[in-house]
Amino acid sequence: MTSNGMSGRWSDRLGKGLVGKGILALTCAAVAVTALPVMNAGGGLSLVAEANAQEARDIDSFYDDLAPYGDWVEHPGNGYVFIPTGVSPDWRPYTVGQWIWTDEYGWYWESEEPFGWATFHYGRWGYDDDYGWYWVPGDEWAPAWVNWRDSEDDSVTGWAPIAPPRQGYAVGYVATPEPALEESWVFVPTARMVSPRVYQYAYPVRETVVYVNRTPRRWYLPRDRFYVNRPFARERVVKYVGVGNVPVRKVTIVTRRPAWGVRTNDAIFVYRPRYNRTVVVRQPPRVVKKVEVVKKVKVEKTVIRKDVKKETDVKKVNVREESKKQETRKEENRKEETRKEEVRKEEQKQQRREEQTKQQRQEQKAREEQKQRQDAKQEQKARQEQKAEKQQRQEQKAQKQEQNDKQQRQEAKAEKQQRQEQKAEKQQRQEAKAEKQKAKCENNPNKCN
Repeated sequence: MTSNGMSGRWSDRLGKGLVGKGILALTCAAVAVTALPVMNAGGGLSLVAEANAQEARDIDSFYDDLAPYGDWVEHPGNGYVFIPTGVSPDWRPYTVGQWIWTDEYGWYWESEEPFGWATFHYGRWGYDDDYGWYWVPGDEWAPAWVNWRDSEDDSVTGWAPIAPPRQGYAVGYVATPEPALEESWVFVPTARMVSPRVYQYAYPVRETVVYVNRTPRRWYLPRDRFYVNRPFARERVVKYVGVGNVPVRKVTIVTRRPAWGVRTNDAIFVYRPRYNRTVVVRQPPRVVKKVEVVKKVKVEKTVIRKDVKKETDVKKVNVREESKKQETRKEENRKEETRKEEVRKEEQKQQRREEQTKQQRQEQKAREEQKQRQDAKQEQKARQEQKAEKQQRQEQKAQKQEQNDKQQRQEAKAEKQQRQEQKAEKQQRQEAKAEKQKAKCENNPNKCN
């Protein structure tokens, strides 16, 4: 399974897909970070800081941050959206990079693309026949805004970006974690899920229906301080690739964007600024007025798109839909207040969870050491039994050899005795013959002369 032909600055990057029983897991966990020096993208040093100590930015700061890597276009439903340039014609979100397991957030998407720090951890990816793939800004950070599927035998795994709301930017809680279209699902063999440049192992888009229909998608979305991406345990992937190929890394929050791939054996450095949930009043510094002139990244339509909703005019939203959206926003605000209240309780529980985790690791280590001792003892016992068995065979062989030697000696002795008896008998015959001849000569001397 190799990637299709690609072009552009990131032309050697791209992704395809994978599936089974779908699970979306974006829960939360507080992270305490100490001050440490790390290398940033410019080659200098940046200090690790407390996440809450970073100054909050306005959501429209994405306009300037992403301008070098694509075009900003005004979408009729979502406002100003970002369309990346310099990517492959068959590019899809969450394909040019690698999945990394972290103890704080579960599966974290490490993108190789320069815009990935923003577009794969904030906001949502949408798709429109007129726009192709486009990104809608958002204010909440997550290790990856994706939904999941995995096959019943765990041999295939898939993920897909969660679509944006129909109106406005992707702020706050995810109300409906559905992908923009079925072709956005990326499926790969589970044995290749954590491989760098995972797009090289993705199944073709035309095969997506095979995996989408294999098992129903099941998802859940509990709320907490931070979103966590744990649709399935790390051990599910470990059994295919080995423990050493799925290391557990701790997330370290930094104040400046690090270069791609800057990490240690046990840590990964993440740039995660906070954004204000404010009304955007300005437009990007450079806006493409006509979407027709933008180079779009589009999905090839296939027969599997029978369940995809196509909106030809997002502006024509009826009164019932608009009312439902308002009620949803009110519910989101209420849940946000509830979440803030739960944060205080969670901080008190966090220390207990860390202590329990530490105790569990110690117990696990003790069990592993005890098992190693038992295995060593059993191995030693087996070697002793093998040695005793070998010695017994040698003794049996020596005893048999001794019996054979004794029998040969007895046979040789009997043969020698027989030869002696034959020799004595012969000698007796000769002596008898001589005596007979002598007596004959004495009786008739003339015959002996």
